[in-house]
Amino acid sequence: MNQETLVIAEKPDTSVVPLPDSASITVSEALKHFGSNKGAGKWSLSVLTYWEAEKRKKNDFSDATFIGNEREIARVHASTFYAKAEITYKLNTNLEILSGLGIRTSRLVQYGYLSTIIMPIEGASSGVPQPINPAEPDTIHRSEKQSFRINSIVVPIGFAYTFPLTTRMSLRLSGGGEFAYGKITSRFVHPDLSAPKFNAFGCSLWLRPEIHYSFGRTQLFGFGTFNQSLSQQLQWNVDSRRNPTFGTGIGLRIRL
Repeated sequence: MNQETLVIAEKPDTSVVPLPDSASITVSEALKHFGSNKGAGKWSLSVLTYWEAEKRKKNDFSDATFIGNEREIARVHASTFYAKAEITYKLNTNLEILSGLGIRTSRLVQYGYLSTIIMPIEGASSGVPQPINPAEPDTIHRSEKQSFRINSIVVPIGFAYTFPLTTRMSLRLSGGGEFAYGKITSRFVHPDLSAPKFNAFGCSLWLRPEIHYSFGRTQLFGFGTFNQSLSQQLQWNVDSRRNPTFGTGIGLRIRL
């Protein structure tokens, strides 16, 4: 009896389910592994850099055209470079909250097209000018420009939602608001163009679609940007709002 019992006890337990191999890991399981509850995995740090550009439509800076006065039509072009560090906290498997700190440097160029209407007169060389009848005014056109550079500290806040694609790749959509405080570091002002008013504070709404590739605790990602200014640091005396800016950049994310 004892021998039979011993033999039965030494038989292997075939009821144990074998562990799945790495090929059977699902996309959702891979997403849970990045930023899981093991250790301090709910926190992540991202460093990113990107460039944005804006082209503004023509704006008429004058109310009307009068003889002897100039009418100004202008375009404003903006080019902006960003460098940021963002920290995120995972609320659940897909949703994160983020904040950060960064710097940006913007160059804005105003291209002004000035038109002056002059009424020609007869006899100007003889010293006895007489109005032309019928009068046909002459229009003189010229182009000028002025530029400004603003350096700012920016604080983004927002949310991010991740859509898994494969075990290593995911689509992440982040967006929110951004607050800026800056100063003009250089300017070239033309006396005949309308000068903008400077406001040290600014804010905007931003959206950023990202493609992430994971390896270990690190993710490399590329992205595009959309940014709509709500409160401008440089404000021209026109009613129309600044156009949105679009850009592209790269970043690196590490799970802490």
